[in-house]
This record gives sequence, C-alpha cells and structure tokens, in this order.
Amino acid sequence: MSVGFLIASGCVELGVAIVKPYHFTRYLGLYNGGKMTKAELVDEVALAAKLTKKESEVIVEEVFRNIIQTLNRGEKIELRGFGSFRIRQRKARRGRNPKTGDPVDIPAKRVPYFKPGKELKEMINPGEGDVEYDDED
Repeated sequence: MSVGFLIASGCVELGVAIVKPYHFTRYLGLYNGGKMTKAELVDEVALAAKLTKKESEVIVEEVFRNIIQTLNRGEKIELRGFGSFRIRQRKARRGRNPKTGDPVDIPAKRVPYFKPGKELKEMINPGEGDVEYDDED
C-alpha cells in the first residue's frame, strides 16, 4: 500500500501504529501553526494511552476541572518536573481607555500563573542542562 493511498484513505501508517492525518502532520511538524488546541491534546492522549477520543476527553476535562477547582480554593498545584500553577493577586489600578485616552479604574483581580519547572525548561532548551527530550513515541 502506498503512503499516498493511506493519506487519501484517511490514515497514515508509521511503524506499527495507524494514525490520523493530524498525527502525521504533527509528526512532520506541520500541525496547526505552532499551537496545540484542547481537541489536539485529547487526540494525543487517546493515541498515547490507546483510549477512545471520548475516554481521553473525559480525562483531559477532569484534569482541567481539578486544576481550576484547586486554584479557586487558593491552593498551589505542583507537578514535579513540569511546573506549578498558582493564583496571583493584582491590585486595583488606574488605566486608560486606548480609544479615547480617558482614565479608567481597573479593579483588583486574581489571575492564574504558571511557573515552568527546571526539567521542563531544560527540555525546551536542550544543551543547557542534563535532561534531553525523547520524542520517539
């Protein structure tokens, strides 16, 4: 079977795995303009864990829901080797309306903040540390 036929039929064979065209374009580094959407994350989880898209969607949604609930309680989330999520308090301040230039009062608010961990930084910038990113999966 030729690669052209497999692409045209909606699947591409890479090694022993059959993957959707999205995964093939991701494999080639051509996916979605350099960003990953939640739907693409669900696809990746489904592929890696050999689950259905629906099962992996439940997992991804549950992880996000738990992160949000924990942050709403004011607690910090630490994922060793990845990073930490926390809430930062922004003070009320005075800003300007960009259209009119009039002063505007901006109220205080809580904003989520992510701080990458050392290992994640080293994976993103190989050669600057001892950890290397293994992209064989």
